[in-house]
Amino acid sequence: MFSNSNFSKPFLFVLLWTAHTAVFSSPGTRDSLESALAQATDTSRVLLLNELAYKYLAYQPKTAKAFADESLILARRLEFLAGEAAALNRLGDFLLSHR
Repeated sequence: MFSNSNFSKPFLFVLLWTAHTAVFSSPGTRDSLESALAQATDTSRVLLLNELAYKYLAYQPKTAKAFADESLILARRLEFLAGEAAALNRLGDFLLSHR
C-alpha cells in the first residue's frame, strides 16, 4: 500500500509508537507484566524485568531502578548479553531522568 512512498516509514513509526505508548503505559499492562514475572524464569525474567523498568520509569522511578538492578544481576549471572545491555539502558534512563 505505502511501499513506494517516502512518507510511509515515518508515518508507520509514529503510528506504532503511539499505539505502543497508549497500550503499554496503562496500569493494567504493568499489572499483567508483574503477573507474568511471577512465573518467568531465566532470560524471560530478564526481559520482563527490563520491560517493567521501562514502564515504571515515569511514574515510580525507584521501582523502575529496582527492576533494572535485578535484571542486570540476573542477566550477568546467565551471561545473557542482550538482557544485560537492556538493563544497563534502563539504568541509564533512570540516571538521565534524575540528574
